[in-house]
Amino acid sequence: NPNAAPATLPNQPAAAANGVLAKYSPQADSSHVYQIDITADFDKYREVSSGACTLKTLNQVNQVFSVRVEPQSGSGTGVVVGSNGVIVTCAHVVDGAKEIQITLGTQTYSGTVLHSDAARDLAVVKIEAQGLTTVPLGNSDQLQLGHTLRVIGFPLSDVLGQGIKATQGTVSGLIEKDGQRLIHTDATINPGNSGGPVFNTRGEVVGIASAKLAGVTISQVGFCVPSNTLSAWLQQQGITLTPQSGAQEMDAPTLIQKVTPAVAFIKVT
Repeated sequence: NPNAAPATLPNQPAAAANGVLAKYSPQADSSHVYQIDITADFDKYREVSSGACTLKTLNQVNQVFSVRVEPQSGSGTGVVVGSNGVIVTCAHVVDGAKEIQITLGTQTYSGTVLHSDAARDLAVVKIEAQGLTTVPLGNSDQLQLGHTLRVIGFPLSDVLGQGIKATQGTVSGLIEKDGQRLIHTDATINPGNSGGPVFNTRGEVVGIASAKLAGVTISQVGFCVPSNTLSAWLQQQGITLTPQSGAQEMDAPTLIQKVTPAVAFIKVT
């Protein structure tokens, strides 16, 4: 930055006094923009985020300058499994959130995390509401390769808006890893789909969209937490769902119209 003196980097960063790796002498009322790239390696996938960080010097020269960090927001999807306001989503959507807003149709509620399990990437959020539309949980053990799946949620809401979106794919694989089962699908899963329901053709939730593989040579590789894993985990938390039966095969428009009232847009700060 033209307003700052050149950075001084020690030859041996690990031995730098007090952990200081770079020193700057910024001018008063100056701005310093840093491009950042963050790569996070997870057990099942790698996520790469890019952006910029702006440091503004608000005090006089030779005094300590302050850094103002604005609240960050993000979004995901959830699904109503209890008519009394019980909503399931992914743990990584809500963990660390200071504020959670849940939108169902035209109504927005404040949400509270009741349970969260990072290992399974599942969370339960509660809102104060009654008589909500719910969707049934199906038996994910009945899934076979080639079965049709539909992923419904709010992907890329900053770009595509907050309207609900639906993608279709198949069961591409059933994966056992570290004692847990995952559903591999070629249905499109994008940021914002996390925590959203994955339906079979009867409108039953057979999975929760959790992650995807991303890379130049990778496409259409998404992962879902099976509904049977979710059901067992909910029982461990003392949450018992009322069984729903009689589900029948539906065409895509009918299915989407039936289940969307139970699909929630989640905004977190």
